[in-house]
Amino acid sequence: MYVQPTKRYSVRSADPIELFVPGRVCLFGEHSDWCCQFPAVGNGAALVSATTMGIFARCRIVADGKRKVYYRSHLGDAFGKELDMDEESLRLSAGDPSNKLGYVEGTVSRFLNNYPCASFRSSVEIDNYKTTLPLKKGLSSSAAICVLTVRALSLLLLGRQLPVTEEMNIAYEGERLTPSLCGRLDQVCAMLSPGLVASLAFEPNERGEVDIVVREVFSSYQPVHILIVNLAGSKDTIKILSSLQSAAKQGEFEIRSLFGPWNRDIVNEAAQCMKCGGSDPNELGQLALRAQDLFDKHAQPACPSELRAPALHKLLEDRFVRELASGGKSIGAGGDGTALLFTPSASSQHHLLNYLQGELGLEAWATVL
Repeated sequence: MYVQPTKRYSVRSADPIELFVPGRVCLFGEHSDWCCQFPAVGNGAALVSATTMGIFARCRIVADGKRKVYYRSHLGDAFGKELDMDEESLRLSAGDPSNKLGYVEGTVSRFLNNYPCASFRSSVEIDNYKTTLPLKKGLSSSAAICVLTVRALSLLLLGRQLPVTEEMNIAYEGERLTPSLCGRLDQVCAMLSPGLVASLAFEPNERGEVDIVVREVFSSYQPVHILIVNLAGSKDTIKILSSLQSAAKQGEFEIRSLFGPWNRDIVNEAAQCMKCGGSDPNELGQLALRAQDLFDKHAQPACPSELRAPALHKLLEDRFVRELASGGKSIGAGGDGTALLFTPSASSQHHLLNYLQGELGLEAWATVL
């Protein structure tokens, strides 16, 4: 759960604040957030939950009168950067594919566009001192960084936390200034707490944009034991998204159906299973396998070099995985980034986690919904 501020902050306050933004795992419904904009697709739909892993930061005002953002990362290749609070220069810099801080710069740019910095006479320091969320693995790590940046700026420069929908909009617009082709699904990490599941709808509006409608936030009727597995493969998310969006734009029936009505059917079945406690503990796993089979059949041809996903399919076809998991699928854009496995019990989850880590040498994380 993200840390809610216990008081209003002002630009004169030097007190550091601790922030945490979780990642999010999409159980079902990837790609439906952008595909819903095309004719005859209908609304997008997804089931998502927050992870216990996330982005940690200490943030404070620096009363130096320079109007800068000092951002520090403590990842493997630790780095820091001073960013001038200049909306236009940050916007241009965010588009550089080699820019390590493009997500931050894009988000600061959009924040300043909404809240011009003419009245700001102090700088902001964002010290991302710990990151437990795997990066570039379909768990919204970049969106979490964008949300954290918006939250830090609003608390310290405006003295208040923005409504979560506004946080999400600024974070989304900031990430879209980078080469990322993300949809509206990723920034949902701003509104979730680990353990809760949100049923979402994505609805095109008259402005040509997509609105997120939170239909329901609920706890599963009975515990759902899942494993998130780092496949340690390579994938080009930008290429995947570009290829799929191009296919949808050209009117390919299979792509529009895959992320439209076929996806809605699976999401609705999964939500009903989780809310009503279906008698078959394997139902969610079987739905995951069904979703993956449809994705392989209809999305893979649009980007075969990235979506053949040999590591993913090797995992799903492993004899012990098939014995201990009820089913699984890729998460995120697809490909050999991250897999989601459903297990029918805490015991099978524990044994499978040991097998993945000990025998296959894969990073994996267990969680319960």
